[in-house]
Amino acid sequence: EQSILGRLTGADFILLVQRLDDDSLKRTVSQLCSDLQANFEALSGSTVIERHWPIHIGVAHSNDMTSCNQLLTEARLALSEAEEQDQNYAIYGSDEKALQDSNAWHQHVADSVSKAQIFLQTLPLMANTSSQPAQQELLARILDQKGTPCTAGEFLSVIKELGLMVMLDRAVIQRALEHANKNPNCGKLAINLSAEAVRDKEFVSWFKALIADNEQKQHLHVEVSESAILNNLSDVRHFREMMKANGMEFGVDNFGIHPAGFAYLYTLQPDYIKIDGSLIRKIDQQAEDRFFVSSLISIAHSLSIKAYAEHIERETQLNELNQLQIDGTQGWLHGRPKALEG
Repeated sequence: EQSILGRLTGADFILLVQRLDDDSLKRTVSQLCSDLQANFEALSGSTVIERHWPIHIGVAHSNDMTSCNQLLTEARLALSEAEEQDQNYAIYGSDEKALQDSNAWHQHVADSVSKAQIFLQTLPLMANTSSQPAQQELLARILDQKGTPCTAGEFLSVIKELGLMVMLDRAVIQRALEHANKNPNCGKLAINLSAEAVRDKEFVSWFKALIADNEQKQHLHVEVSESAILNNLSDVRHFREMMKANGMEFGVDNFGIHPAGFAYLYTLQPDYIKIDGSLIRKIDQQAEDRFFVSSLISIAHSLSIKAYAEHIERETQLNELNQLQIDGTQGWLHGRPKALEG
């Protein structure tokens, strides 16, 4: 679920894994090198002489803002360092100052989440039959050490690394319900729930108790990404049934990108899907994209599921989607994220 292994070229391989803290990373890579050395010696029938390692590993970190090219470049720089020093592995940016900065940022993020020092921004989803938002998607934000708001890409990877996703989800839900209680005409508020929360029994019990007698619970929509659903279908199904029993809407985020297909829709019966932005980006330019998205919309409508589209930035995209009978759209064409007021 959390790793991808592939071959780049020749004898160069790449492994993408969930980010680890520095100590865990060093232990894991050291064990990997030890296992590889043992396999090499068993296959070659000769002992590896120290300072002549047959395999070198370069390690680089990334977050949601890191480009593929940047990640590969940093990994290759680390690999070159390992080869030049004839070491098993090298980690890019592992100098003392970089480690100090990384540790300070990790501590700041952990403190912000544990103390619920977060604020929410909203991004409207506009129905094609109304000038009013069908919902407002909630985006969690924190301030950096200088008091400047951070995008999700700057801190979410750290939160995942520290195992704080469930704590963040709790804080967002509580803040959303507080807002709904103060503003009973606020409309629908959509929350993206992590896979960690859905499969956490303690969180599910907490959520069930929280909404049991809350008069404003119908304001909340909960969304789970397609990948998280496919990897935790049983847990998500139980969560969806609980929401349905409480009259709350449930949606599938990042829909349409997984090769496993859409059979889970019959089991889950969500209220709506949000077609992933990668499928929408060139819908006004490529006929094959229009055909595929049209098929997704038809599948949803055949099951009485609303179909929304994400990452709309141009009028031409919106026009194409309206012709395909999309139910609503979301993106910067309708406005940039703004603070949740009240």
